[in-house]
Amino acid sequence: MAVRTTSIDPSTEEIVPLADLGKLLGKKIQYNTVIQWCKEGRVNWNTRSRVQLECITMPSGLATSREAYFRFIERLNADD
Repeated sequence: MAVRTTSIDPSTEEIVPLADLGKLLGKKIQYNTVIQWCKEGRVNWNTRSRVQLECITMPSGLATSREAYFRFIERLNADD
């Protein structure tokens, strides 16, 4: 399954390697969990739709942004 890349703007957002997302947020998040959020997403139980974490491919590997993580959380909790 290919990783979906979306609207992360590297010129305005704080880019974070997937392996460092947990450190940035001060939480224990396993690398494999973040990969799963990018590839398969999570289900929003309110809308029954699948939500994916926005990821981009960098020369050093996959990355996301702090802002993309918060958009992911907002979409997971959306009612519509």
